[in-house]
Amino acid sequence: MKELGNFLALEGLDGVGKSTTIQGLREKGYTVLKTPPSEIASIRTIFDSQQLRVRFMYYLTGVMMAGDQAVVLSAHEKVFCDRYLLTTVAAHNAMGLEESFLSSLTPIFDGIPAPEATIL
Repeated sequence: MKELGNFLALEGLDGVGKSTTIQGLREKGYTVLKTPPSEIASIRTIFDSQQLRVRFMYYLTGVMMAGDQAVVLSAHEKVFCDRYLLTTVAAHNAMGLEESFLSSLTPIFDGIPAPEATIL
């Protein structure tokens, strides 16, 4: 993964305050991203009830879209993301997604821009 300056990810479990923190950053004028992004968020419920691999690929697509947005935006400003790759992988692994499947996606993971800092 190529580390992307000016890009920070807030990662963690549901209910720990990520969205509240992101909202505060937005109110202070920072650019914020969310995964899954708004462009595909409306179909989220379809994938939440699918087989775990299919569900994961939907969320991974959201991470990739946010990463693409971060590449453009972080060239000019600090960008924060509410959840990113770490939370996506960890949550699905905890749900039972096989390590072998996740390992097979390493080439994809390597192409996703890495945040300059990850805040847990």
